Amino acid sequence: MLKRPLTCLLRLSAHFFLLLSAIVMAGCGGSGSDGSALPVQQLQTLLNNSVSDDGAPGAILAVQSPAGTWVGAAGKASLMTGDPMTPDMQVRLASVTKPLTALLVMKLVEDNILHLNDTVERWLPGLIPRGSEMTVEMLLSHRAGVYSATELESLWNAILVNPTKNWTSNEIIALVHDLTPMFTPGETYYYSNTGYYLLGMIVEAATGNTLSDEIERRIFNPLQLTRTHLARQGLLTFPCARGHAWLPTTGQVADNTDWNLSWDWTAGSAVSCGADMLMLTAALFNGRIVSPTTLQKMTTPTEPGGYGLGIGKVEDASVFNTTLIGHTGENPGTATYWYYFPDYRTTIFVAVNRSDVRTAPGQTVPVDGSTIAYDIFVKAWRILRSS
Repeated sequence: MLKRPLTCLLRLSAHFFLLLSAIVMAGCGGSGSDGSALPVQQLQTLLNNSVSDDGAPGAILAVQSPAGTWVGAAGKASLMTGDPMTPDMQVRLASVTKPLTALLVMKLVEDNILHLNDTVERWLPGLIPRGSEMTVEMLLSHRAGVYSATELESLWNAILVNPTKNWTSNEIIALVHDLTPMFTPGETYYYSNTGYYLLGMIVEAATGNTLSDEIERRIFNPLQLTRTHLARQGLLTFPCARGHAWLPTTGQVADNTDWNLSWDWTAGSAVSCGADMLMLTAALFNGRIVSPTTLQKMTTPTEPGGYGLGIGKVEDASVFNTTLIGHTGENPGTATYWYYFPDYRTTIFVAVNRSDVRTAPGQTVPVDGSTIAYDIFVKAWRILRSS
């Protein structure tokens, strides 16, 4: 059984592990390379220039390529204490959780426990209208039409009133139960966090176990990803980066590390660290999590924007001039970028510890953590390509 993690403590890490040779160690590594040819000084300077007290307090950048492996950090893990961000720190992944959920679902498909054409009604009878028309594959590819509860102002108001509330699955589904589906299931694309919530419920119904236990046993433990977890509450364990978010209720930036993420669960409550994300990527693209055939299906776009089954594939000719496979994430207090560049066998993972609360889609906020993370991501890629 996965033990409930303790909330990250407000204290400075007394140590951090050295990053060992590429992708064979367990746990999260500290700053430094493995004697590689990576442009470490340039990457560290990029991080140093990307953080500020009135922007993203801290940032982590993890890189792996044929030239080597490196995890670096800059800025502050906590504005309250001033403790520095260190490369070993655990962070919240936000929507980079979705590829983890999708990988677990696809492993269950490979094991003939689930099928892509299984309907919501098959595993969760009577739960939602039109559940008999919505399949597992549609949920994975955001084509089921389920309204996303995280677009409801009522949910955000409730979160702001009681951010440590432990939301049940039924409470989240009840928020959207009576809302008209966005479209006929399978008709088009609409990004739905609630669709991924349903996937978590289906996994538990099909296996008879908690999703946390299933993903630990099937993915995290075999790969020795000791700092990566997908628990309903999304609690962090020491050492970790504390989250910071501007709140519309107060007009102030607050530490939101202790928020309970049960409202996002299998759509956005996972935690990890830079080194674990590099290990995960190496395992994924070397056939150690799902088969190459399954991975190809997952990374085959089902819509023009490039989204497949839990993982996006972008053929970019403007900024990167190559193919990217991965996902982005943003929740109050965190923003992440995780992408693999297959033509260059390169992985880049970025996490920053601030992103502000929007109570409605598209709402303007003082700091958009996703924009800061994207800027680091793009500049890191350019540094790697020019070195």
